[in-house]
Amino acid sequence: MQKYESLYLTTYQQALSPEFLVELAGQLERAGQFSEGLSQSEKNGMTYKFVIEQLAKMKRQLEVYEDLPDCAGLQGGKRQ
Repeated sequence: MQKYESLYLTTYQQALSPEFLVELAGQLERAGQFSEGLSQSEKNGMTYKFVIEQLAKMKRQLEVYEDLPDCAGLQGGKRQ
């Protein structure tokens, strides 16, 4: 769970960076994920929305994990 939480925090911080969003928008464009004729501003906006949606999913999953019992004792005290 700590790895997933760390990934969430790192991704969240990156998502706040305009450079990250522009780079990701470029990757999505090269992958053919945008309709023809969109402005760079529209592509950046769509990319931002996509990232925010993914972060929200990650946050909800973290909340689910936090509610689960700690089963480390069942594994001899070893966490995986």
